[in-house]
Amino acid sequence: MYRIEIANRQKFLEIENDEFVRIVEQSLKHEKIVDAEISVAFVDNDEIHRLNDKFLKHDFATDVLSFLYSAEANRREAQPLLEGEIIVSTEMACAVAKKYAWSAKDEAILYLVHGLLHLIGYDDDTDDHISVMRQKELEILETWGIVEPIKTSIHSSAEI
Repeated sequence: MYRIEIANRQKFLEIENDEFVRIVEQSLKHEKIVDAEISVAFVDNDEIHRLNDKFLKHDFATDVLSFLYSAEANRREAQPLLEGEIIVSTEMACAVAKKYAWSAKDEAILYLVHGLLHLIGYDDDTDDHISVMRQKELEILETWGIVEPIKTSIHSSAEI
């Protein structure tokens, strides 16, 4: 069972909650996660900058943050319960999307999927991990008919 909450605290991109809930649900199904409580917040660069500095001691805006709350066993279903939060900067998505000539909404979806994959346990700290993460992102995006422009990796604010 999935419990997905969406909070929209930005003015850069129109957010249709139901669509983003479906994206999270489909991504979880793709990764065979059966029980999850995920909170998603869409914010501006100022807010994600504050959060990035406060929790990770990175004094800059970024595209997406994810925080895993727990992955303890759910005794009712004998399956892990995935709990976490994903924070997406739509302001960053708008800026980066222009650079790659694709929609800001698709860029925000990429950030959402990327953050969710981090919660699930994928990482991007080595070339091999990056390759796996990118393949997973592309697989999930394709289920939504989204074809990403060529990028080497998800972009940070350092490139903006």
